[in-house]
Amino acid sequence: MASPTGQGLLVTGAEQSIEPLQNLVELAAKLCGVPNGVINVVTSDEQRQVAAVGFEAAVCSRQDSMCAKVFLTSETTVVTDASLDPRFAPSGLMRSWTARI
Repeated sequence: MASPTGQGLLVTGAEQSIEPLQNLVELAAKLCGVPNGVINVVTSDEQRQVAAVGFEAAVCSRQDSMCAKVFLTSETTVVTDASLDPRFAPSGLMRSWTARI
């Protein structure tokens, strides 16, 4: 697997444009009829939201990342309330919302 930092996926400077990724996440949210969407890059120690709609993109530790907890499974994961799901609730970052991963 290629390194996200080696492929320029982690936006770290003003010279790198996130506009294409932002356009993609906005289109995906619109097509799915949802108010929120995000493109995440999960590294060995953090989850970086490189584009988001419905909230401001941020960075969290991999330990707190919903994606890091489920991305190794080959199944679609539907979380009806992240604040009640025992995999995610302890992180303190969760609020009541639906997530499809």
